[in-house]
Amino acid sequence: MTAHILIVDDEPRVAEPLSFALQREHFRVTHVERGEQALAVLAADAPALMVLDVGLPDINGFDVLKRVRRDSEVPVLFLTAREDELDRILGLELGGDDYVTKPFSPARWWPGCAPFSSVRARRPTPPRWWTGAWTRTPPGPGSATSPCP
Repeated sequence: MTAHILIVDDEPRVAEPLSFALQREHFRVTHVERGEQALAVLAADAPALMVLDVGLPDINGFDVLKRVRRDSEVPVLFLTAREDELDRILGLELGGDDYVTKPFSPARWWPGCAPFSSVRARRPTPPRWWTGAWTRTPPGPGSATSPCP
């Protein structure tokens, strides 16, 4: 089973490329734009990771995290435009696992994100022909490295 990642961000220009990148890495991604929606998803289908914006239209991300921490220890990565050091400290003190400011590059934070190594570990087990990149297509039937005759 693949890991489920919940993205809570009201900016499609941020959430859509992030969703795409994570789906290419074989994660199951749910994207919502409001804090209340995130809480409903969390209650129904607990994710392995939550990527949370602070500036949401209904509830700010700090308040979402306070409510999440009442019942869950899901790792939370803040991904926000709020660059103030006090916001970063608050997010981490409330129980956030990391705080990344926009603009960002998924390639810069995802590979080195130690708090989320358990999420990365839930990727599917690679087949015998896997060559090291999750985006490669398998060799055709009959090739020397193919699992098919």
